[in-house]
Amino acid sequence: MKRVLIASAIALALGCEQTPEEKPRLTTAFAYFYSHQDTQWVFLDTLYSIDEPVEDTCGLSGARVSLSVGGALGIPFHEDTGRPGMYFLPLMIIPETDYRLRVESPVGDTYEMSSRSPKRFELLYPREGDTMRFDSLYVVWTEPGNPGYFLRLYTQDTLRDTPYTYEVMFPVFPNGDTSESYIPAFYIDTLNYWYDLTIAGFDTVSSGTDRYHDFAVFWSKRVRVFVKE
Repeated sequence: MKRVLIASAIALALGCEQTPEEKPRLTTAFAYFYSHQDTQWVFLDTLYSIDEPVEDTCGLSGARVSLSVGGALGIPFHEDTGRPGMYFLPLMIIPETDYRLRVESPVGDTYEMSSRSPKRFELLYPREGDTMRFDSLYVVWTEPGNPGYFLRLYTQDTLRDTPYTYEVMFPVFPNGDTSESYIPAFYIDTLNYWYDLTIAGFDTVSSGTDRYHDFAVFWSKRVRVFVKE
């Protein structure tokens, strides 16, 4: 799934250097805003060939990044000086609101992307600190009529000390006031282990999204759960 590749791209952003003679052809921009976070992030990079894989990243510094919320004037992002290409803004997400992201790149190109946050929902099960059985993995949330959901499962392999993120799309079957969906068991690679679980609802209203640019605003809930045999 594309968002898994983007997560890998961000992880590789450190330690990549650009040579002076290289001339970027295209600025890439990826941003995913979540309501369970109080700070939102944008990752910028450049491509030197139209066929270069997106996950081969260096991180682009010196850009001007701003966000308009509900038609208001743009709020500037700050660049993380320790992580090239990462820009951040302390911001809490508001449901059913239009967001427009503007990126002015130092290589000369400018992009605007928009996304609308979905309706608010609540995660009914699991709750923070719950234990889930491996043979009964599911989530339950209130159904506000969002067009789609996805789940993120995060774990860290203690043998290799490497973080992994798994994502799966949920089919949406509105059934009144709540919806329920099972988590595919193959996304659980270790039993008797803690997982960070995020369920996020996303609207279909967005623009400017293509292979090299993507922006989505999610209403999200995150809990830490223990998965046992």
